Amino acid sequence: MRNNRVVSIAAVLGILIVVVTFVGAAKLAGEEKGDKDVAKSSAPVSSGSGVVVFGYVDINNGAGLLHLFPNTFPQPCKVAKIHFKEGQDVKKDDLLIEFEDPQCEFKIQQAKAGLEKAKAAHARTVALLNQANLGPRVQKAAIVVQQLTVKSKEAELEGAKIDLKHQEDNFGKIGANNDSGVMSAKKKVTAAELALEAEKKKVEGLEKIDPVPFKIDEARAGVDEAKAAVSLQESQLAEAENYKRQLFLRAPANGRIERSHVTEGLWFGAQSRMAALEFLPRGQIIVRAEVDQEWASRVREGQNAKIQDESNPELKWSGKVIHVSDCFLPKRSNSGVPDMLGGSEARILECIVSIDHFDKVDLKTSLRILQKVKVSIGFE
Repeated sequence: MRNNRVVSIAAVLGILIVVVTFVGAAKLAGEEKGDKDVAKSSAPVSSGSGVVVFGYVDINNGAGLLHLFPNTFPQPCKVAKIHFKEGQDVKKDDLLIEFEDPQCEFKIQQAKAGLEKAKAAHARTVALLNQANLGPRVQKAAIVVQQLTVKSKEAELEGAKIDLKHQEDNFGKIGANNDSGVMSAKKKVTAAELALEAEKKKVEGLEKIDPVPFKIDEARAGVDEAKAAVSLQESQLAEAENYKRQLFLRAPANGRIERSHVTEGLWFGAQSRMAALEFLPRGQIIVRAEVDQEWASRVREGQNAKIQDESNPELKWSGKVIHVSDCFLPKRSNSGVPDMLGGSEARILECIVSIDHFDKVDLKTSLRILQKVKVSIGFE
């Protein structure tokens, strides 16, 4: 019985040894295979090697289909008039939609009134500055006139003194004191002296008076302040008028309105999520091929490409890789831009493939924007 137990233990150990040996050999073989795969993927692309990927038809303008919102978005505005409908071709700068904002005209009128008020204040400050500049000259002229008046009074005083002396000489000093003529001459002298003194005081007063009620520097500062107020009101008026111009949505390029989401009377605001129009600009038709990282080393510019509709292999076109991205980026969303907030971590290498004779392709019957296609790249 003991011999049977020993035999059983030996058998189990033998099985374990075989299993470990098999696992080790498999792991080694796997590592060797993996090394060969790495070497193969790192090797230069050989002639005839290629890759089959999927992509979407697009316009080679970077953005593809454009979603047009009011220029004033997200400010509230209402659709006033629609000039083009779905499917219509338009030219660059054609007026597509007129919007209206009830506050717009009010803001323009308010800005115009503010500008007129600022201009009136500026005119007043300019007049005060002119008065301030004129004041010293007026004062100087008044002082000169007053000085001439002083000289005139001095002459009158001198004449009165001469007349008094003549009266005194005629009657003698003793008799002249009682003479009415002499007494009158003395009073004239006294009056002339008082008048002269009064005119001299006027000169002193003029010289002490400030020519204007405020300084010239203050007047200039007032003009500068009023001028700045005018500029501010002009900018506010320009801003209001520019806002009014933004209420007119125009075509950004030659193209076609693919879809419209507006009706007259519809309000746009911060809560709006749909664009007013989906606009397809004219441009070169291309395919944006999406290459996984596994096959990225097989794609380069200049390679020939075969394009066919994903569902109908009878629809075929030829083209060439004209650009290979330098980055692995998220796939583009239906809006034509990378979906950075989609939550997916998948990254692809985007390649732009031209379509031979794209100008002769009928976009309404065989090839359409955002159509999904299969692209064979690099096959000889």
